[in-house]
Amino acid sequence: MVKGFGQDELEAKKKRGRGLYEDPFLNLLQFLPFIWVSLLLIFFGLYLWGGSSAVVYGIIGLIILPSLDMFFVNSVGHGHGPK
Repeated sequence: MVKGFGQDELEAKKKRGRGLYEDPFLNLLQFLPFIWVSLLLIFFGLYLWGGSSAVVYGIIGLIILPSLDMFFVNSVGHGHGPK
């Protein structure tokens, strides 16, 4: 067995770094390659379907508009929230 890959070493690492295994953001990072591949497939499909203009509108629809919605909710929450 390769040193560092045994079950005992893995359990010891999980015990020492318990917070790392419980952090939801760090657990989400394991899906990052899947997210990038999915976005590339979406943009490639948009390009095949409607050319570069479809990719531009896809970027607007998938990235820019949800970001603007998030910023709007954040602004309203901080501007009109409890004082």
